[in-house]
Amino acid sequence: MPKKSSQAKGQPVQSRVATAPLLRVAGRYVRKDGNEPRILVLCAETGMGKSSFMDSVLLVEAQRGATVKRMSLDGPGAESPAERLSRLARETTSLRRRGQRVAVGIDCVPVASEGDMIRELRAIRRMAAAGALVIICLLPEADDLFNLLGEAKRLDNQDFLSLVALEGDQLMLDPEFRRLTHGIPMLTEALMEDEAARVGMYGTEVSPGKFARYLRNLVCNHLRDSLTNEELDLRCAMALLGQGSFDDLDAVIGHVDDELLMWLQDQAPLFGVDFHRLCFETAGVFSDELFAFCLSGMKRCCKERPKLLAHAARVLCSRGQFVRAELLCGLITDEEELSQIGMRWGVELLMSGKVVMVSRSLRHEREAGNTDGALPSITRQAIMELNGRHSELSHGREQLRALKGLSHHEEGLRRYVLAMGGQRDLVAGVFASIPQEGLGEWTGERGARLLKHQRCTRLLIEGAFSTIFDELLDDGDGHEPEDVTGALLCLDFAVAEAMVGGSRTPREQQDVERSIRIIEEASPGRLGPYARALDGAINVIVGDGTQLRGIEYLIARANEYGDVLVEALFLLLAAVGDLKAGAFSRVHVRTIKVCELVREWESSFLLDAALLVGLLSRLRMGEDIDEDRLRTHGSGSALRDLCRAAVLMSRGRRIDSLRLDELSRSTFPRELAWALMLVLHHGDLSPSDVNSVVPASWLRVERTTDLSSWPARVERPVRKERDLPEEPKAPQKVDRTARVRITLMGSFLVRVDGRTVKQEGLVARHARDLLALLAIVKGHKVTKRDALLAIWGDDEYSKGMQRLYEATSVVRRVLGAKECGIDPILSSRTEGTIALNPECVSCDVDDFTEEALLSLGHEGSDLKAMRHACNARRWYGGGPSIELNDVTGLSRRHARTLEGLFVSALSSGGMAALRQGRPYLASQLARDALTIEPKREDTTICLVESLSQLGRSSEIEALCEKYRRQTSRGARRRSKALERAFEDALGRDLVAS
Repeated sequence: MPKKSSQAKGQPVQSRVATAPLLRVAGRYVRKDGNEPRILVLCAETGMGKSSFMDSVLLVEAQRGATVKRMSLDGPGAESPAERLSRLARETTSLRRRGQRVAVGIDCVPVASEGDMIRELRAIRRMAAAGALVIICLLPEADDLFNLLGEAKRLDNQDFLSLVALEGDQLMLDPEFRRLTHGIPMLTEALMEDEAARVGMYGTEVSPGKFARYLRNLVCNHLRDSLTNEELDLRCAMALLGQGSFDDLDAVIGHVDDELLMWLQDQAPLFGVDFHRLCFETAGVFSDELFAFCLSGMKRCCKERPKLLAHAARVLCSRGQFVRAELLCGLITDEEELSQIGMRWGVELLMSGKVVMVSRSLRHEREAGNTDGALPSITRQAIMELNGRHSELSHGREQLRALKGLSHHEEGLRRYVLAMGGQRDLVAGVFASIPQEGLGEWTGERGARLLKHQRCTRLLIEGAFSTIFDELLDDGDGHEPEDVTGALLCLDFAVAEAMVGGSRTPREQQDVERSIRIIEEASPGRLGPYARALDGAINVIVGDGTQLRGIEYLIARANEYGDVLVEALFLLLAAVGDLKAGAFSRVHVRTIKVCELVREWESSFLLDAALLVGLLSRLRMGEDIDEDRLRTHGSGSALRDLCRAAVLMSRGRRIDSLRLDELSRSTFPRELAWALMLVLHHGDLSPSDVNSVVPASWLRVERTTDLSSWPARVERPVRKERDLPEEPKAPQKVDRTARVRITLMGSFLVRVDGRTVKQEGLVARHARDLLALLAIVKGHKVTKRDALLAIWGDDEYSKGMQRLYEATSVVRRVLGAKECGIDPILSSRTEGTIALNPECVSCDVDDFTEEALLSLGHEGSDLKAMRHACNARRWYGGGPSIELNDVTGLSRRHARTLEGLFVSALSSGGMAALRQGRPYLASQLARDALTIEPKREDTTICLVESLSQLGRSSEIEALCEKYRRQTSRGARRRSKALERAFEDALGRDLVAS
């Protein structure tokens, strides 16, 4: 009878490694015969799970009665690794002589000299010859020991990656998660356990999340001193750049040896070397946010390589990655080198918010006496355009215009800074055109973004918010900002979206917050306070806010810097807040100031808005307004029409006899809903007269306008990220009494009181299959005969009842039904059925079904149909996760029913999104539906129309060609409606062509 297993001296076998995937794999390497000698070498990089895998094998050996000996050779001690191995060999042979089954684990074997390696080899073979299982963990650079062990079995990096791919969670198949982990077990485990990291939140510098900590440790371990200098240089360059081509590596460290790159491709999956595309991508570190976490652990390695660090910073600047480049420049101690980088890319770094680095470079140039150079002059003027007073800018502009003999790069920067001056003039109320001659040719995308922001500023002055919204909705420049102009465009879109009655998505909210950070870094004294006041200002205009905090300071700040447009806007905001608060005298003073500032402007929108707000305050004070005098002040403006209508309605008169120049009684523009709210809620209008004097179409706009505080109007996510394996936060109310939650859509998961139940516990007696079957069927109830046939393929009564009893017992035991006082499964002898208990069990299948049916039942409300369809898509995920050898087809029928409902919901939501002016969302919904039913006609029409609105004619051509091939082969019936959609989108006769 074998003795009980014992733990070895040193580190114990950790129970945390005994997860089902590792144990299933480890079982393949455990000896059937306890006397069989075996040497297993695990030669892989850090983070590949060598130690965890070794501990799993040792744990299985211990469960089979083996005495486990585990030793780590990296700890301090008086003995050398070879001496410690010799002592371990003596202990092992002694145990074997007493007839015990022995398994030995040796971790962290260092690189050794030839003599020590011979002694280590002798000790290992001595243990194996005695009949022990010997497992050795090596790093790739220490694999000389393995080469001498010809009889050993080896597992390398690729073997461990294959094990993770075969046994790991299907969630990790997501391409974005693969980019973060490259399948490395250590990173995969951290990402699985870090819910915040899966949605792009990695923690703070003070308190990083688990994934960020693990990635930092892994990167530091990959830059260890035991590597050769050549390999360490290459690894450091890859970590600093994050991603790029082999040419980028050549620019950083000189010529790169192809053999070394091939070695890294095989031995270091972290760096993602790809010889097919001649590029690399370091897992996770390609993200600037994650790289900032890792850089703190790379400082020693970087400071030992100052030239490599400087070259990497130059390569990043040339690629436009100025945020990452600034992080590297913070480690550069050579002021001359730093100044060269800062001057070469000074304007770009400044527009990315890196003012400190640019100022540091300018200071060095001034101390070196180089104050009249072209690049210092251009950079200084760029700083002034962002942060200086408008009255102080003329001298610097004259200097820039006088510069001659500039290089192509310097000329492009000069024109860009002069264009910045034109935008600054526009904000100051000087309506001179921005110099556009050759701007796109010389400055590329940066110049195009600046011109786009200038157009948005002019449209804002004209009150054309819907035009801004339409132009920036599907424009990438208005999202995910990287520099000041991109951030300003993002805020332009945020203002326009709020003014037309929209709500931000969580992703748009992240973009706005990032934009504010970029602007604050680049212009902390001038633009920063304006950007921080954005949400408060929107809340005053279109929400229920009554005053903007610090408004007097903002008005004074705008006046000091000569930003007349901003000053007028803040004065108007303050007047609106005073009107809501009842401070009518202050409204009168503020609106007069606005009129004085903007009276001579080309557009009358701000003037008319100020007149409207002032008029409402005068009406509230009981002043008698002459409507004929209002007409003499001008006409042809929608706000002027609203002013005259407000006077009539305040007197209890209908506006049927009023001549409207721009407005219509049958409709009301959504972008002026804020003005209508002021008239109806803060004008001198009796509540009893509202329905009789206000046109019905105007009242509909009023009733459908959200007046809640702006921060509360950020939409909930309409689609659940596929990385979250736990219960999604549904938009509808979830029954809080349900203590057991079964997730079937996408992946199978069971939770009890928020605690995840281990899957391996439900494997026994087909308990998991029983829960999955009950979760997918309608009403979560099925006859016992159907359950037996679906799960076991046999309906023999006595044996079948015993099987069902055993399966339900396993479910109750694993879910802790007795301890929790619940009964998740109800079995009825009289009805012959088995069902989930609705009082304590809820399923995501029901949430999906409810959302899908709601999307189909809201034909009168496109917005609701669209949102319910997006929620249904989020709940559906990858579809029902059920794997039964079901001879009856019961589960497959219900799965197909859910699939059909999913397609119908997406089709309905796609058409609703199209009618709501959301072509990109419509295309996404239609594509998802067509992946399941590729020949569905209404969905294909929706996709064609949405792609047409997005201007993606090449994709429409591809769809049309695919339709032609299918109809010509008889694989699809011809559809006149679909052909008409193709003709409208492509602008030609399909039959003739």
